[in-house]
Amino acid sequence: MPSGNAPAGPAVPTVPDGTDPRPTIAAALHAGDLPRAAYVIADWERMLLRHQGPRAPQLADVAEAQAQLALATEDLGGATERLIEAARLRLRQLPPQAPELLTAVDNAVAIWGRLPRDAALRHGPALLTLCRAVPAASVRLPVVEARLAELSERTGLRRRAR
Repeated sequence: MPSGNAPAGPAVPTVPDGTDPRPTIAAALHAGDLPRAAYVIADWERMLLRHQGPRAPQLADVAEAQAQLALATEDLGGATERLIEAARLRLRQLPPQAPELLTAVDNAVAIWGRLPRDAALRHGPALLTLCRAVPAASVRLPVVEARLAELSERTGLRRRAR
């Protein structure tokens, strides 16, 4: 009997080695089959970790797929967390001016900007650190700093200068 999270059928790798799972994930998300998308993403991540370890370059792609799944379930906090992680992973692998890295930072900032106050405050420091670590993303830094300052002032978290 299949579990509620896994699709029916034998437990075989969803995507064979060497095959890009993103089309399968995109099709599942488009069809609204979120359990299938989650299963394929988790299977992809397990396969990468098993065969390439925690420094597998495609783990950034996995984090982005996880963010897409989180967005599909309207979990903006989870999407922001996964997009920040995708950007961190890309930062380890790519030069600081790489377009893929800048896109990852842009995506994280864009979704973070939609978060309610408490979630934005929770994820803001990690995003701020990321923006500071990517010199080419410096135009995003004032946006993040300004929103964090505004949110901190409204919640009384900012310390007054003495």
